[in-house]
Amino acid sequence: MTGTVFIDHLSRDVAKFKVGEKVQARCIMQDVSTKTTCLSMLPHIIGMSKSAEMPEIGTTFDKVKVQKLVYGESYQIKLPTGNTVAFLHKSHLPGAQKKEEENLSSSDDEKDPSKFDKKKKKKAKVVDELTQGQVVDQVRVKELNYFDGVAHLTMRTQILSSIALDYSALEIGQFVTATIDSVNEARK
Repeated sequence: MTGTVFIDHLSRDVAKFKVGEKVQARCIMQDVSTKTTCLSMLPHIIGMSKSAEMPEIGTTFDKVKVQKLVYGESYQIKLPTGNTVAFLHKSHLPGAQKKEEENLSSSDDEKDPSKFDKKKKKKAKVVDELTQGQVVDQVRVKELNYFDGVAHLTMRTQILSSIALDYSALEIGQFVTATIDSVNEARK
């Protein structure tokens, strides 16, 4: 039987492993229909113990360093607390919200025949790119993945500047800025 250990479940850098080396791993997923087995070599999963200390949701960090590019345009970020490594998905880069809005407006234009122009070309997507070793001004912990022992970060300005990320961060008497999503006409 063979199994796959994805890069985020390795106990050390992939370059340090050698073919034929004996290692310890724990089965974390098995699909009998496709005969696929996924393994983890993370110490907290092998030992069935609590993962490393993780920051609280909503915590902001200034001047953090990009450790490496992972998962196709997403990043591993080194936090200043101990040996804590966090994950920054490409959808949480500062320009990601703008790209989504541009894509929505361009797809709306394509559906409206009056806005169709054969000469008009689509704008090229601008991709925010970070580089290994780059220092990022500010990130915020938006969620925690307890299984993998990783904090998920954001650089989106809307989330960085918000007071509360979830209900637990709200306090009675706290002022908030809100937007009305809908009105129940039957209860007016």
